[in-house]
Amino acid sequence: GFAVVADEVRTLAIRSKESADEITTITEQLVSSTASSVTQMNQCIELVDEAVNTSDNAASFMNSIEEKIQTASDNMMEVATSAVEQESASSSIAQSTATIHELANLEARTAEALEAKSVQLAEMCQR
Repeated sequence: GFAVVADEVRTLAIRSKESADEITTITEQLVSSTASSVTQMNQCIELVDEAVNTSDNAASFMNSIEEKIQTASDNMMEVATSAVEQESASSSIAQSTATIHELANLEARTAEALEAKSVQLAEMCQR
């Protein structure tokens, strides 16, 4: 009887040790998995921080581009306004030039008429 009980106690002790070893192994795996999860979460946090910084930089860059586009647009409006003013001035100059040309032609005709009258007057004086 005592040998059977001792054998059962020994079997239970072996099982208890195996169970304790399994529990230790499972606990170590859980600790390792938890540590790995924490490491991965920290890496994710770093990646999210980098993504936020990159996004902020992109937003700042886009704002800079928008400002430069606005400046270019303003400059183009100034050029367009200057072109309209120049076109108006050119038209005015062309009109003034045409008027001067007409006046010069009139003066030339008047000079020719005076010359003809002078010739007539000179002929009258010689008679």
